[in-house]
Amino acid sequence: MTNRFPHRPSAARATPSSRVRSVTFLALLAGIVSATFHLSSCAPAVRVTLARDGSGTATFSGALGPAAAEALSRASGMSGEAAPFDTELIRQALRKAGLVVEQVATGSGSSLFLKLAIPDVTDLPGGLISRPESGNGILVTFSRESLNGLVGLMPEDTRDALDLLMAPVFSDDRLSAAEYEEIMGAAYGKTLREELRVSSFLLSLTCPASVREASITQPGKSDVSGSVVTLSVPVSALLTLEKPVQARILW
Repeated sequence: MTNRFPHRPSAARATPSSRVRSVTFLALLAGIVSATFHLSSCAPAVRVTLARDGSGTATFSGALGPAAAEALSRASGMSGEAAPFDTELIRQALRKAGLVVEQVATGSGSSLFLKLAIPDVTDLPGGLISRPESGNGILVTFSRESLNGLVGLMPEDTRDALDLLMAPVFSDDRLSAAEYEEIMGAAYGKTLREELRVSSFLLSLTCPASVREASITQPGKSDVSGSVVTLSVPVSALLTLEKPVQARILW
């Protein structure tokens, strides 16, 4: 098995193109429903509107921070001006996941915008979203199973390229978020390490009715305004997941 935690990024079995694809798939598949691996002080965000019939619509927006973009460019052999996202590859991955892609757009500064429809939010891989035992609402579970379920949608050569992230969530290794941040700093530099430390993933959920209860386990945070719940999880915690982070939302 490839060493997930070398002192510098491993190139084993990963071509430059497959490395780029791995970051693209991870950023997208995780970003849409659970997490994203964009390292940016401008937090990536997923906004989901839930319907009473269990379907939903979603938008995703985010951008690589300067240090993360530079690290990707070095590791993949891409020009610094080259766009890190292949929009056609993104469409194929999302359609394979059973999502209806309405828009995929890239912009300056390694930014990405997605708009899509989700026929049934509980059909997302790895039990990411489920129903509570009683009441109207959802459970959102950020776990190793849910994130690896998303990764399982990718082709094998792309999964082999995950060493670029050196993320414990994709292996049997157990590290704290702080330990992971130090490893990323040693591999890619202290600027990226600091970007990672201040980055959080944001998930905004617009529910079919006013929210009467919303909670999330540590280190997640939740905020409620009427029918909208905003969940935030530090990116480094998401990539290590020492234990699952679960949100419970009732309306």
